[in-house]
Amino acid sequence: SLSDLSPAAAAADPARSEEGIRAMLRWFKEAFPYERGTCASCGASAGYRGTVRASRRERGRLAARAELWRCGECSSWLRFARYNSVPQILRDRRGRCGEYTNAMLQLVLALGWRARWVVDWTDHQWLEIWMPAGGEAGGAWVPLDPCEAAYDEPLLYSAGWGKNMTYVVALGDGALTDVTARYTADYNATLRDRPLSEAQVASALRWVAHTKGAPRLQPAPWR
Repeated sequence: SLSDLSPAAAAADPARSEEGIRAMLRWFKEAFPYERGTCASCGASAGYRGTVRASRRERGRLAARAELWRCGECSSWLRFARYNSVPQILRDRRGRCGEYTNAMLQLVLALGWRARWVVDWTDHQWLEIWMPAGGEAGGAWVPLDPCEAAYDEPLLYSAGWGKNMTYVVALGDGALTDVTARYTADYNATLRDRPLSEAQVASALRWVAHTKGAPRLQPAPWR
């Protein structure tokens, strides 16, 4: 039930809350398939042809651009608008990590969780929620990946996918935080690959937070 998905439920019964969140992630992955450019007419794989400016209607639903795909089997064209409107994403049930992280983030914020948007600069996104039980200071940030139905699998990307996670930043909860160390199997190797030191990255993030404002994520109006 929804009551099992709240921070209060997690504090009272962490195991039951964890299972509830895992079930929500499994449901989300099944209900919202990853957009791979499949032809809506014949089901064959389409080929990417480029990106164009969003139409007026698409911009009204907070899209800035749209991808164009063409099917090699039936020659049909596929248009995939990259919406930032959560209601539109939920209605269309089309998206990738950006759309689905946005949608899941709004769902957990609506349930009362503290949450952060996590961006891997090599091309992936997910989120974290603050679990109010266990860990340091009575809680810990737990990663959720709605595209993979993954709960608390920080090494999924570097160890599982073999990605080189050079910069991973969490946005939200009043700060911009370099969280790369948590998501790399060999952080020392990551530091050697970086052109910037840890101190330089931290300084850059503090400058962005100071000049642009530290992000505090709140449930957005559903439009």
